[in-house]
Amino acid sequence: MLLYIRQVLCALDCRFALRMSFQALQSDGLILTMLSSETDADQYFVVYLRGGRLVASMASSSDSTATRSLTSRYRYDDANWWQVRR
Repeated sequence: MLLYIRQVLCALDCRFALRMSFQALQSDGLILTMLSSETDADQYFVVYLRGGRLVASMASSSDSTATRSLTSRYRYDDANWWQVRR
């Protein structure tokens, strides 16, 4: 996947904030991965494109019921620069 990330800013303080700019030329691919540790990734935050739509997935423990995912309504694989803020 050809993907350009211009800016990624993350802050964690009882809440999670993410702001990034990206440009995608393909419909599927990994944008951002944050793991609790390299050896035991039971807590993670992932942002990726699936079918051109932006997906954010987060797990807070090894319990699968604690996993949450959000998928965008719109496609972002059109080679334009996009900004995500949440």
